[in-house]
Amino acid sequence: MRPGGVVLNGDIMPFGPHLETFRRLSKTLTARQEREAFEQRGVEDWNSWWQALSEEPGMKELLEERDRRFGQRFTEFEPLLDLHSASLQDAGFREVEVIWQNLDDRVLLAIR
Repeated sequence: MRPGGVVLNGDIMPFGPHLETFRRLSKTLTARQEREAFEQRGVEDWNSWWQALSEEPGMKELLEERDRRFGQRFTEFEPLLDLHSASLQDAGFREVEVIWQNLDDRVLLAIR
C-alpha cells in the first residue's frame, strides 16, 4: 500500500481484561439488543442465517469444506482493540484510531 493509503477495519474488539466491568456491561447490552432485534422482531440472527444457508441446495458440501479448511478460525476468540491497533502499527501504519464505536463493535481507521 502506498504512503497515505487508508484501511478501515471493522470488527468486535472487546475491552481489555483490565476493564472487566465494561466487558460485562457490553456483553449484557449486546445480548439485550440482539434479543430485541431478533427474537422480538422475528428477524433472522447469525446462527439461523447460517443454518438456513446450509439447507440450500448444494451448500451443505461447500460449508463442510469451509469448516474443514477454516473451522479452527471460527471460535469465540475476539482479539482485543490493543491487538488490532498494534498489528496495524506493526504493519507500517503510522496512525491508527477508532473512528466509530458501539460498545465493543468498533471501526479503526489506519493511515499508511
